[in-house]
Amino acid sequence: MNCNVCGAEIPAGAAACPVCGAPAPAGGPAPQPGYDAMQGGYADPNQQYGVDPYAQNAAAVNQQKSVNKGLIIGIGVAVAVVVALLVMWMLGVFGGDHDGTYKLSGASAFGMELSGDQLKEYGMDPDKYLIKISGSTATLDMGGTDSKCKVSFSGSKVTFKDDYEEIEGTYKNGEITINYMGVEMKFAK
Repeated sequence: MNCNVCGAEIPAGAAACPVCGAPAPAGGPAPQPGYDAMQGGYADPNQQYGVDPYAQNAAAVNQQKSVNKGLIIGIGVAVAVVVALLVMWMLGVFGGDHDGTYKLSGASAFGMELSGDQLKEYGMDPDKYLIKISGSTATLDMGGTDSKCKVSFSGSKVTFKDDYEEIEGTYKNGEITINYMGVEMKFAK
């Protein structure tokens, strides 16, 4: 006796096909493909056994389309997340190398350039002049006057901006240089 689904030979007394697991036919051998007088021609063996190959193919194609669509959506979401993180990093949302406290390390005005130690000799305490940066925010402490502002970095350019003013400077080798009230001030971590 042969299986009605796959056509494999089923041993006598077996309850199911050893190849595909389909139940063994109840009585007599499975019909074999060949000429079908009722249909007026040769019958498709898949049709004889109740299997619609076109429906199976359509289901497989639809499943593949669903997988492809999911994959494309997944890749699109991943790219969007990477772009968003890159933009946020560029805007300084995550901070990074610039975060920290910068202390006045030197100043120059009227043709004179003074180091932090020389500033102390002139009665100016460099420890009271600080720039504290955390992400895209900064606190400028200029001798006891705190000012909170936004900070942005673009290459070697740094900009501090609050509701009243904007101070531009440079960032190079871990040092920030700004011009504050006519004095060029250098701050280092």
